[in-house]
Amino acid sequence: MIIRKNTRNKLKNKLIKAFSEREEIYQIFFLGGEVNGKVDKFSDIDIIVCSNDLLKTKKDYATILNSISPVMETLLFESSKNTFSEIVMFKNYSPYQKVDLSIVENINTKNYLGPFLAVYEDKHKPTHSKTRLKEIKIKKDVEYKLCDILFSIPRFTKCLFRKDFDMYNRWIGVFKAVLALLYEKHFGWQEISKKELDIMEQKKLYSELNNSERLLLGKIYPLNAKLDIVLSFQRSIDLFITLSEEKAKYFGVELNSKFIKHIKSFMNSEIKRFLTIPKNNLQR
Repeated sequence: MIIRKNTRNKLKNKLIKAFSEREEIYQIFFLGGEVNGKVDKFSDIDIIVCSNDLLKTKKDYATILNSISPVMETLLFESSKNTFSEIVMFKNYSPYQKVDLSIVENINTKNYLGPFLAVYEDKHKPTHSKTRLKEIKIKKDVEYKLCDILFSIPRFTKCLFRKDFDMYNRWIGVFKAVLALLYEKHFGWQEISKKELDIMEQKKLYSELNNSERLLLGKIYPLNAKLDIVLSFQRSIDLFITLSEEKAKYFGVELNSKFIKHIKSFMNSEIKRFLTIPKNNLQR
């Protein structure tokens, strides 16, 4: 998968243009590394748009985003009467440039995320929403959990290139999720998975594994403690997808196969690229 040059800046400008042209949008902010200029080709985009008609913006936001690029997948992470926040991954942009989008009535509701960089403001527009949103309950079922794990792939691979310690947190998260699904496969699928297994559940699971499963887990989590975190993460993702597909079939849930294929291709190409780069050339 080829990462285009200047993709991030193009996407930023398109987002500003698309939302600022809306009559109900009166402010747009960026946050994160954008505020202090600490961004690179691996940085995602955190954007907050302030609307005086939340229902209208929420109703049309998918059309707005698809006018920029076809949307591959989204992941809802906050929903209330005053806020709608979602992670968005586009087809025509690198997964590194996923967008964390929030639609709010007023930037003050997001003060805990500051500081912010204002990139658009129209002082002649009303600054309070005349409508409220319907709260969406986030159901962390097999579809949601798989999407959440797959969105962690660019978070992990960028850590490799940046030499960022956070790669271990990402790996551990996938490790726990795989064991939880493997446990369900042996002891009964659950609509909502555990976050992680306790020690007794891990022992119970291991005693039930067949030889091929033990061999596979041995490659992912070697008992000789010689861990290759890159290959372990890659194999963990592959196993998590396989188990998720089995669980989805059991519950009659349709998964986004195009997104799965897209993000797997990205993961494999980025890991291959990382393994062929001389280590002294990696970003510091």
